[in-house]
Amino acid sequence: EKLKWRHDAVEAFYNDNDLRERGRDAARRTGDIERLGGRVASGKISPREMQQLADGVRGAMDLREILNQTQNRSLQTLSAAMTDIMDVAQWISSTIAPDAPNSFGKSPVIADGVDGELDELRALRANSHDALLAIQTREMENTVISSLKIHFNNVFGYYLEVRNTHKDKVPEHWIRKQTLVNAERYITPELKEYEDKIMGAEERIAAIEDRIYKELLSRINTRFTDLHANASAVATADCLLSFAEVAAEYN
Repeated sequence: EKLKWRHDAVEAFYNDNDLRERGRDAARRTGDIERLGGRVASGKISPREMQQLADGVRGAMDLREILNQTQNRSLQTLSAAMTDIMDVAQWISSTIAPDAPNSFGKSPVIADGVDGELDELRALRANSHDALLAIQTREMENTVISSLKIHFNNVFGYYLEVRNTHKDKVPEHWIRKQTLVNAERYITPELKEYEDKIMGAEERIAAIEDRIYKELLSRINTRFTDLHANASAVATADCLLSFAEVAAEYN
């Protein structure tokens, strides 16, 4: 019965060139989802390999549908042995950035829109110059100090610098931090809060990405058995496809 099952499957692929082509294409796109699934389980899969896993799952699910659409009972049985794991691909695609790097720290790993705080921190990092310029412009307008500038140093962080000729225009809520020969340096609660956000943004971004990535790993691990079963069915289909291809090519 096992031999007959195999022969019937090979014959179905052999007799239908279109079926064989579509099956080969889907199997090729599946890649090695068994190996990648194992890397998920060990926690050693890279962000880029995550995208490869998603592509592999889509290939496996396409192959499942191709086999199921045939009238051949052997191929239908093989399709039935596969489980719908498209949710794994969707989890990855909705979480991992499309151009994810091989390792953390080089470019965004988590996609935009996944976490509100992460998006805010990224925007803060990207738009910090414009935001500081906006604060400077607003304070210039409020105080009528045309020469007002925001600067940064490692001692005081961000500060507002006012020339001595405009000291009388400084609002009471500004906090003086340093006196120079020709100017005074001040900070404000808003500027200090923004500085803390900017300085801690990189560290916080890394922590949030790490947390979301580990949550995704845990989620995919719940489908480990299904990934393994699908990989086994794909391997069987790939083997039978190769038999049919050799039979067709070498008569």
